[in-house]
Amino acid sequence: MAETKLPPPTRADMVDTSKPPSKGVIVIKIGTSSLMREGTPAGDSTVSSAAGAALGAAGGSELALSTLALLVDTVLALRRDGWDVIIVSSGAVGVGCSRLGTTVRPVRGGETAAERAANLAAIQAYAAIGQSVLMRTYDDLFRMGGQPVAQVLLTSGDLSSQYQYGNAKATLQALLGMGVVPIVNENDTVATEELRYGDNDWLSALVACVVNATWLFLLTDVERLYTADPRRDAGAEAIDLVSDMAALSVDTSARVPVPPAATAEANGVANGDVGNDESVGGYPEPIDVESRSPSPSPSSPGSITSGADAHTTTQEPRHAGSAKSPRSASSKTATAATDAASAAAAAAPAPAATGSQWGTGGMATKLTAARMATAAGVRMGLLHGRMPSRVLDFVAGKPDAVGTVFSPRPSPIKTTRKRWIAHCLPPTGALVVDRGAVSAVRKRKNLFAAGIVGVEGDFAANDAVVVRGAGGGEVARGLVNMSAADVRRVMGMRSAAIAELEGEPLADDVVSRENLVVLV
Repeated sequence: MAETKLPPPTRADMVDTSKPPSKGVIVIKIGTSSLMREGTPAGDSTVSSAAGAALGAAGGSELALSTLALLVDTVLALRRDGWDVIIVSSGAVGVGCSRLGTTVRPVRGGETAAERAANLAAIQAYAAIGQSVLMRTYDDLFRMGGQPVAQVLLTSGDLSSQYQYGNAKATLQALLGMGVVPIVNENDTVATEELRYGDNDWLSALVACVVNATWLFLLTDVERLYTADPRRDAGAEAIDLVSDMAALSVDTSARVPVPPAATAEANGVANGDVGNDESVGGYPEPIDVESRSPSPSPSSPGSITSGADAHTTTQEPRHAGSAKSPRSASSKTATAATDAASAAAAAAPAPAATGSQWGTGGMATKLTAARMATAAGVRMGLLHGRMPSRVLDFVAGKPDAVGTVFSPRPSPIKTTRKRWIAHCLPPTGALVVDRGAVSAVRKRKNLFAAGIVGVEGDFAANDAVVVRGAGGGEVARGLVNMSAADVRRVMGMRSAAIAELEGEPLADDVVSRENLVVLV
């Protein structure tokens, strides 16, 4: 009797149709400084002062099980409320060091190639040790709530191919359809860029874009975004709402090749020190308050509208030391006060950072994540990692929710291909364009040679490039139609002049609009 061959299962076969439809997807990223505990700061309610003192005296660190349990409890509450949830978890290197009793995080670099290779191998080995401990802990905690989980390890290379990008999306959607909570991390044992740049912030934004998430929450070691480092500047002011990423007076360009020293400084790493995953020392420069003061909305003062509607609040930026009291001063006064305080802070010796040593990112990477997520239509929240239950306040639309919300762009990147171009292809160069070209690009028109005033890098045809304004700000990304050498030949030229050039004919549109993604 011939064997009957069954057709392969479809995605519909893997989805539990007995469950009500999901309200949407929420991605939660928890940073290393929230997961690791080393000497408890005053006022930390998630661990006894005795336990923190013991850790501090021993000079060690450990996984903050109380924080992890609160995160799991928050995710279980979201699941009961009908949400699909994905966790992007840092902490593998820190947990690995703790498991072996290492009290100082290994540093990258070295004077010789052999030393640099040995240090990198040590970091990756600690990551391999810590990843298994971290995943087992997640599984044990979620099992008590009857919630299955899955481990998903990714690298930027896994998503640089459009086919692999689509496959990762299908896998995550299948897991969510099964009622599973995927726990995502960079594959630290082989991915060197994450260990160097703290890219779990970037990874969480990318995952949110891949699954069309409603919310992305970054759990960090500060309660909000501030105008300056609140640990160094008493005049730093909290920002509750960022409605326009383009108005931020910091460079939030994502994954653009930059000199290592510049990258380290932007991520809060300087003078050979190890960076702090959540360090507010990662603020590249003081942020202008005035450009981000929430504009009056039709909603009642202090109201927050969740779901598809815009998140609005009429609260003004607040002082770091008085989080519950809205400022009565005008935005211009606030900006002047911040500038003066920043100048005073710069003149005085800077105090030592108080964050964890175990991470590798900073506030700059979180602003990059916000830029990526909001460009794809995802609303993002920046919250304190030791209070993960605050996620529920934002999802429920409570007006007194504590944190900073980044509103999604009104016209987000919708297609899978354009999101892949914008976020997954590492750019190999840049095109600098004049104001007229910037205006045309923002209107979704082709980028012509006439508007190009500069070329950076050495790229080939069909490579990904950054499109920058003359001031240096990133405007768009796209796939270029010609090599860098050819762009240099035709830049600034009109179509008629290009047609008269000798040699192989060149197109006058350097980046076609179907391959161009506007970011701001």
